Amino acid sequence: MKIADLDIQPVMLYLPDTPYWVNRWKDGKKHFIASGVTDLIEVAGVYGEGFGIDGTHEYNLDNPTGHHKIGVGYTAGFLSMYVMYNVANVLPNSHFMFLEDDTRFNEGWLEKLSEELKNVPKDFDFLFVGSCCSAGKPNEHIAGDVYKFNAPYYPMGGNCYIVAKKALPHIIATQRDAYAPADINLCLHTFPKLQVYAILPRLVEQKNNNLPQ
Repeated sequence: MKIADLDIQPVMLYLPDTPYWVNRWKDGKKHFIASGVTDLIEVAGVYGEGFGIDGTHEYNLDNPTGHHKIGVGYTAGFLSMYVMYNVANVLPNSHFMFLEDDTRFNEGWLEKLSEELKNVPKDFDFLFVGSCCSAGKPNEHIAGDVYKFNAPYYPMGGNCYIVAKKALPHIIATQRDAYAPADINLCLHTFPKLQVYAILPRLVEQKNNNLPQ
């Protein structure tokens, strides 16, 4: 779909394996279409239990002696995003909008996004349309509601963001160790070499999840 002057391919992650996930996926798809999302591609994610996944890598950054493991769900989510990035990398579009099935667009989001994309530098790599945990983090105001973030301070969240195709090889190369949730892993290993921006306040919410700004 065309947003501003960008050729953006929407890509939705979903899980088809249980009634709970099937219903989430179908509700999400209906909402996206009703909200103006066109040409949606659906990518089936990794079903942790069905694939026999056991998240064994430890996340010890906050507590080096805690030996915390992110477990099946977060590991499967990490792998699912890795699948999505590889799918996008072989498609012809210049940009991709990644969506989770419980993403919910705020009213007027498409018009606002079209407006704010004019304020985003043309060479951007990663743009948070929906985000969390940005409050209080240093940033550079670009124009309008667009802000630039630099290492080590980045927003988080994975429910809606736009990635330039030129950034995908770097994302794929640096997302190879599933020891942290996907959004944290991006902050730690990928974002420092990318041009990362966010639209604040965010243009989308996450159903049944009261995320902090």
